[in-house]
Amino acid sequence: MNRNRWQSNRRRAAWMYRDPMRGILLGVCAGLAERLGVGTLLLRALTVLCFLFHPLLTIAGYVLLGLLLPRAPAWWRIS
Repeated sequence: MNRNRWQSNRRRAAWMYRDPMRGILLGVCAGLAERLGVGTLLLRALTVLCFLFHPLLTIAGYVLLGLLLPRAPAWWRIS
């Protein structure tokens, strides 16, 4: 019973984190890739593609997420 309650609270702590340990700049792509269940390389490639078409919007969004998202706690890292 306590274990289920702990897992439930763990999932609700935050819906997304940035992961600077696996990230290149701020860890936004690494955290988002973990949350979405896709590869980090794929998400980084999509970010570069977005940067080619909308550079200011991509930079602003990345920096904003980097500042607003909390850093991933140790228990959050699955791999």
